[in-house]
Amino acid sequence: MPRSTSLLLTTTTTTSSTTSFHQNNNSNVSSTSNSRYDSSLGLLTKKFIALLKASRHGDLDLNAAAKQLKVQKRRIYDITNVLEGIRLIEKNSKNHVRWIGKDAASPQQKQQQQLELKHRLVTMRKHNLALEQEHDHLMRLKRQTDDHVVHALNHRHCYMTINDLSSSRRIKRTKTSE
Repeated sequence: MPRSTSLLLTTTTTTSSTTSFHQNNNSNVSSTSNSRYDSSLGLLTKKFIALLKASRHGDLDLNAAAKQLKVQKRRIYDITNVLEGIRLIEKNSKNHVRWIGKDAASPQQKQQQQLELKHRLVTMRKHNLALEQEHDHLMRLKRQTDDHVVHALNHRHCYMTINDLSSSRRIKRTKTSE
């Protein structure tokens, strides 16, 4: 066989092998992505919370949860540490937790809560305005009281010297003589 023909055959074989490798790899990537998502902490946390909310009296045994979810206890502890940190769960006893967070509200409940918050905001603004007005009034009274105290303290120290009196008599005489 001439050399150019064998090179062509080798290149063709390599190209088709590479194509089939990429096709196989793409199917592996999508299955890897799915299995990776299936084992993610996000999905595991959702499943854990569902277990917790479905548990009797809101108490969940972490060993049983690990077995039911088919994961290592370390993964369960990762989840419980975060949920404890944001105060959604608390430990009852060793290996037992319970839900203390709020449940998700319906759209009507959220709308009602929003209306209540708006009403509370209006009420608080009115109350704040009244407090500011009261503060201004008290500051005016304080200034008046301070002025009165200063005047009373200074009044007993007020005196006139003989020179002051003579000077005032001179002023009086000059005014009468004019």
